[in-house]
Amino acid sequence: MMPHGLSFLLFALIAATSFTGCQPALQAQRFYDPPPRPAAEVARMWNGWSPFVKVVEVNGRPVHNSIMWGSVIEVLPGTHKVTLKSNTKDVEILPWCAKAGREYEPAVFQNKLQMADNKKNTLSYGRPVIIPVRNKRFLPEVK
Repeated sequence: MMPHGLSFLLFALIAATSFTGCQPALQAQRFYDPPPRPAAEVARMWNGWSPFVKVVEVNGRPVHNSIMWGSVIEVLPGTHKVTLKSNTKDVEILPWCAKAGREYEPAVFQNKLQMADNKKNTLSYGRPVIIPVRNKRFLPEVK
């Protein structure tokens, strides 16, 4: 059991970071030549939310994943080769048709109900896929 003073200090630290909105700014990993482009000109993929799948390479270049916060991958519009590592398969390489101004995420549908919910009825569950994000997450917090 923790002494009373130590538990209060731990509580105060957690509360202070919660109220100040203290969270790391996401750094985008850009898979295109500089300079950085506005969100309307690139496609973004959130990598790290799902415990079932993560992106390990884009067009043969490794993706650097943050252990705690995930990462944002930015590419120019077009088709890209994405290497995914999932809990159901070792590694799978998928084409990703990225559209400007859109956001995506890797996913593994664990059952047919999730597939139907995402309107991807032609896919088999248990396989990694790249799907559009329903609610935009990135906006101004990506640097």
